[in-house]
Amino acid sequence: MPNREGFMRGLFMLGLSWCVLLSSCATSTKSQVKMASPQEAKQLASDATIYAYPLVMLAKTRDVQTATPYTTKIKAPINQFVHTRNFPDENVKDTGLTTDVLYSTAWLDLADEPMVLTVPKSNRFYSLVFMNAWSDIVANLGSTETKNRELQVLLAGPNWKGQAPEGVRVVRIETNNAWLVTRIQGSSNKDFPDIHHFQNDLDLTPLSYYGKIYLPPSNVSVNPLVNSKTEPVAQMQQLDASTFFGDFAEELKNNKPLTADTKKVEELRRLGLNPGQAYHLNNLSQEMQAAINEGYQLGLQRLKQAATLTDEATWQIRVNANNDYFNRAVVAFSGQAINNDGDSIWLRTGKDVNGERLSGERPYVLHISKEQLPPAKGFWSLSMYDAANALVPNAGKRFNISSKEKLKYNGDGSLDLYIQETNPGRDRVANWLPAPAGNFHLVMRLYGAKQEQLSGWKLPYVEKAMESRLSKNVEF
Repeated sequence: MPNREGFMRGLFMLGLSWCVLLSSCATSTKSQVKMASPQEAKQLASDATIYAYPLVMLAKTRDVQTATPYTTKIKAPINQFVHTRNFPDENVKDTGLTTDVLYSTAWLDLADEPMVLTVPKSNRFYSLVFMNAWSDIVANLGSTETKNRELQVLLAGPNWKGQAPEGVRVVRIETNNAWLVTRIQGSSNKDFPDIHHFQNDLDLTPLSYYGKIYLPPSNVSVNPLVNSKTEPVAQMQQLDASTFFGDFAEELKNNKPLTADTKKVEELRRLGLNPGQAYHLNNLSQEMQAAINEGYQLGLQRLKQAATLTDEATWQIRVNANNDYFNRAVVAFSGQAINNDGDSIWLRTGKDVNGERLSGERPYVLHISKEQLPPAKGFWSLSMYDAANALVPNAGKRFNISSKEKLKYNGDGSLDLYIQETNPGRDRVANWLPAPAGNFHLVMRLYGAKQEQLSGWKLPYVEKAMESRLSKNVEF
């Protein structure tokens, strides 16, 4: 019978043999990845641009919005909430803004430990959207589910293996960084006190402080290399291929590719980009550099084309499907970062029923029959944007029409919404959405609506006011 020393030596040698075997296997697997030819690299780089775009875009957004030592009106450090307290107006120079919800958002770093989110009870519609670093929707919770009850959620990163406190729901996120976006419904300034009370009671606490008094740090160090003066969308437009893929490689060190991305990782390696390692495009041959540069520009062109309104007279909808790399990138390229997340649906059009561009030079009507009213459990709204995707200045400061307002319905339960630059008259002003003098587009948002609820629902097209109502519509 072998003695203890001999037994342990045997175990050690067996373990060493397995280590050598596994190491050789790993080396063999990696060596099997063949570098792409310059001809192949162009298409691979185009696809890699689309795959990487959301991760880089969200990283720029995170860095800008957290570049502050303490919470301000528009920024907050990592793992802290920032709240919008007022609706925007035409003086806010931003794109795609909405005036039917207030936002409470927080960027999370879950590398060290989970965060516990506490949501107060409320009779008001709200939704909580949890995104990973790739902009995939991990979970969506809200008032349609909580039914005016308090909610506690443990947000756990990829490395956490502990146990949640009793009664606390767990949401697992496959990346160390995450984004929490809260929308709270409001119709006017009269709603602000109630909304602000809800926002103030939102809480993020590290798991190690759960059940204890926790005060978020108010003097957080800020990375001096962060460009906090330039909007993330503008920063993305300024990137060349070398910087883009270099930034992508750096972000991969903290936010690894998802489990489902194995094929994409192999494609990256064929371009010489190995997750977890720095990437320097100038280390490659001149031919490869030229091919990757061309592929990068091709990827951007594909995104730009897809993000542009089509010439069809239709309401366009994009579903932010997880692992749908192209659609995910189009949303990020548009500067939206979040869209159609399982508890809200957004539809957009810039054309009338005849395919002509919407313009304030003509009056329009959107006639919605009783059967066609949007199927939203929370509420719906129709917003107006000018050619620059900005809110349209008007004397009444009305930037959208919402089902939460006192709209004037027809005797048969149908609804006519009047879309024009000038006041349509006393009998119609309640349903008037002011338009600019030039071109514009419309966005309808359905809050508390899921994709499956749209089956068979028909959203009418916008018609010129002088035309007879047509039966054409779009069906889901």
